[in-house]
Amino acid sequence: MQSSPTQRRSDRKRPSANAEHEGRRERDRRRLEEATRALQDSEGWRRWIALRRHNGLARYSTTNQLLLACEAWARGTELNYVAGYRWWSEHGYQVRRGERGYAIMAPLARWIEDEGTGERVRRIVGFRSVSVFDRSQVEAGPDAVAIEPPQAEPLSGDSHAHLLPKLRGFADSIGVRVDIESVPGAARGFYRRRDSRIVVAPDDPNAMVRTLLHELAHALLAERGGGDSVGGRVALDYAEEECVVECAGHVAAAAAGLDTSGEAVAYCAGWGEDGKLEVVAEAARLIDALAARLEAAMGLDESSGTD
Repeated sequence: MQSSPTQRRSDRKRPSANAEHEGRRERDRRRLEEATRALQDSEGWRRWIALRRHNGLARYSTTNQLLLACEAWARGTELNYVAGYRWWSEHGYQVRRGERGYAIMAPLARWIEDEGTGERVRRIVGFRSVSVFDRSQVEAGPDAVAIEPPQAEPLSGDSHAHLLPKLRGFADSIGVRVDIESVPGAARGFYRRRDSRIVVAPDDPNAMVRTLLHELAHALLAERGGGDSVGGRVALDYAEEECVVECAGHVAAAAAGLDTSGEAVAYCAGWGEDGKLEVVAEAARLIDALAARLEAAMGLDESSGTD
């Protein structure tokens, strides 16, 4: 039977549409690989940590954080709080005319029939590229919601003393005892796994918060099963665990408004050897997850800024 003109026009369009779709997917794959590969050197790692410590960006997946860090570096910009066009509009802001957004990956959900139950359920079937805009790219209207980052406070002060009871309460909730007492040597604290105990040396309250965040990250790793793993290996070694917890504590302290700019960002050079991208990618996801737990323990805002 001869096909109709409408069918023939549809058939002619389909290969072109499929090629365009596949081209977009390939570009997205290359962007993701490039963003992850940036973690293989200490400078790329530092750029991601610098971006992640802004609590406004903690709402995004680790993958999207890496994409944002990579594009911001390529464009010579620094991001503080990003959100989609609609979110900005709904919260009293207007994206400036001519601003170019930053591309991230958003889940694509569809209603499908569950093979087991026969019911229609909404499932993620893929991802698509969408644009988000930074706070520096929008103008605040008269009714704009305040989202300016808090001024960073020094570790030598007591502005964050109110977080100590919260963090001690969180430690108690995961079965860890926190004691404040002198610590021998130069260390300001330690976590002892065998009896689930954290000791923090007496210090300025802000510095004690920073120390407690670091030691709690150790405790959270233990809670996850004795050290966790990266790249399919059995567990983190000593240097890797120290890198993970130091980065997680650094990120959480900065997100809380403590000035951590003078701290060196830990990095294990061996993670990125031999092109094993999954190793550094999994390490980044682990740091992101630990920092998110610590941020939640301090009651930091986790409101969404996506479309």
